[in-house]
Amino acid sequence: MTSRSATRTKGGVGLLIVRLKKKIGKMQTQHGPRVTYLEINPDYSEKEKVKLEMINYLREIVKDFKGDFRNWKTPAGHDLYLIDQEAPELEKDQK
Repeated sequence: MTSRSATRTKGGVGLLIVRLKKKIGKMQTQHGPRVTYLEINPDYSEKEKVKLEMINYLREIVKDFKGDFRNWKTPAGHDLYLIDQEAPELEKDQK
């Protein structure tokens, strides 16, 4: 990146990158609405919103995991998601 193109970036970030490269040497930079940082992919493509995604990192974890996901023990009972149709409905302030 040259100092000429660096001056065109928002807030002088490009100029800062040029100065850091001169001081530190070789370094990797990313630009654009989607940049990976600590395996988190923030997406700034929508105005006034940021989406944080870790899909690729989670895929890697699942791929590297050697155990069996189906046979894990849990403190939750087998009826955790069963709905008791005979239970009284909660009052509005209890919901």
